[in-house]
Amino acid sequence: MTPERSGVVDPVPPAPGAGPGPRWGRLLFPGALIALSVVVVVASLGLGLWAPLGPGPGFFPLLLGGLLGALSVLWALEEVRAGRTRPVATSMPDDEVDGLDPELDEQPLRMRQVATIVGSLVVLAILMPLIGYQLSMLLFLVFHLRFVGHRRWLLTAAIAAIGSFGVFSLFTRVLSVNLPAASLDFLRVLGF
Repeated sequence: MTPERSGVVDPVPPAPGAGPGPRWGRLLFPGALIALSVVVVVASLGLGLWAPLGPGPGFFPLLLGGLLGALSVLWALEEVRAGRTRPVATSMPDDEVDGLDPELDEQPLRMRQVATIVGSLVVLAILMPLIGYQLSMLLFLVFHLRFVGHRRWLLTAAIAAIGSFGVFSLFTRVLSVNLPAASLDFLRVLGF
């Protein structure tokens, strides 16, 4: 009895790099971010962490560099874990499998997401001097939370309000750091 008639398919050895374990190319970007975070942390230590009036010039870069490093390490660990749990290639040709190769299928979506994020950051940079930090960040957060991330309106409104008006109040009133104000007269009169 041949394998086709018995329903058993002879295993085909996986292609190089297709078996268990991480794909090292996927670790390149998290590794670069880890290296960047180390540079930021080391550079921020030389700036001074505390001043007589409060946080020094190196405090926030140290905090952000440490956060970037921790998140990048988590990302790298997730890529390693995902590489170990990916299914091994079957002996069926790609044209007989329903759908596309999962990695090829993810590529257009990821590129679209990256383009959306970069485009929205460009719009944010253009709007911030015109309408100020509060309104531009509010629009940015609403766009990403509601329309890109498909979060509920209540959660979107809460996070967007805290991330725009709350952060603005914290920086301007508590930390005495000026964030961009609106250059349009009618918005400046309203306090933006």
